[in-house]
Amino acid sequence: MSEAKAAIITISDPDVCNEVLATIREINPNLPVSCRARDLEHSSQLQELGETEIVLETLEASLQLGRTALDYATTQLDEIEKIA
Repeated sequence: MSEAKAAIITISDPDVCNEVLATIREINPNLPVSCRARDLEHSSQLQELGETEIVLETLEASLQLGRTALDYATTQLDEIEKIA
């Protein structure tokens, strides 16, 4: 872990995710960490534990659904990526 450049935590259980982040912070307080957050409450917990970036599950699901809708509407792939 001391040689890691960054960490990404995608664990769906908020308590386990928080434990992993806390452990990472004990080992390397300055490591960039991106976390998957279940909701705004979990996002707040992660911020308190020292995350670097948070991705809300609902946001990611919404982006994917939007991409799918644009694909159904026969939008060009490069345009879908620009919009997303």
